Amino acid sequence: MIGFDHYLTEAFDTPYKYSGGKKYNDEYEYTFQTEDGGKVTVVITGSEHPDDYDEYDWTLSFFRQKSGSQVTRFDTTGEGDAMRIFSTVLAVTKDFLKKENPKYVSFGAEKSKDTGTKQLQSREKLYLRMAKKYFSGKYTIRVQAGSRESLFFMTRKGKW
Repeated sequence: MIGFDHYLTEAFDTPYKYSGGKKYNDEYEYTFQTEDGGKVTVVITGSEHPDDYDEYDWTLSFFRQKSGSQVTRFDTTGEGDAMRIFSTVLAVTKDFLKKENPKYVSFGAEKSKDTGTKQLQSREKLYLRMAKKYFSGKYTIRVQAGSRESLFFMTRKGKW
């Protein structure tokens, strides 16, 4: 019997081609075009970690623009192609981790609406499942769930 993890892995095997990389010592930027002509930008910025001054605390975010539009969307758009976009963001993240070998990485997931509860919604559960599946071998993963968004923190395991 084929499990959910098999389908999850298969769904993330077809990323878009992306370009970009390091812009500054503390910033990476990658972009890719979607099938509908839209553009997705992935930005990874580093800032001094509050408790570990020798290390950057890297924050990953991505946003989408429709073809011909300057409006950026950080939330789910419902326009389809989510798995392939996530697949590409995952590939970009792996590329960044390989190049930078960061000690600290964080990212967030907005809830579709303010639920008044800290329970994880499906998008947040997907992010957590992806983080655990692809990064838990090298990173410990912690979630700070809120009523409007959840924050995910990854800290590299072992000796630095």
